[in-house]
Amino acid sequence: MNAAGLRRCVEDKEALATAYAQLNAKCAKECDLYERDLERAMDSCDELARENNDLRARLHQNAHVCH
Repeated sequence: MNAAGLRRCVEDKEALATAYAQLNAKCAKECDLYERDLERAMDSCDELARENNDLRARLHQNAHVCH
């Protein structure tokens, strides 16, 4: 391989390494956003479960009052 071919090969590998690094950074950011959204969804589910339990308890109390 001559000098020009070697230079082109090195440039191609550098471009590939740069593209890989950019893709890796983008994927890491997307994963962080996904994890944050998942945590928020789980918190919402926990809150809804607490509200559901409270409503069930109130319904149960009201059922006893009606009888």
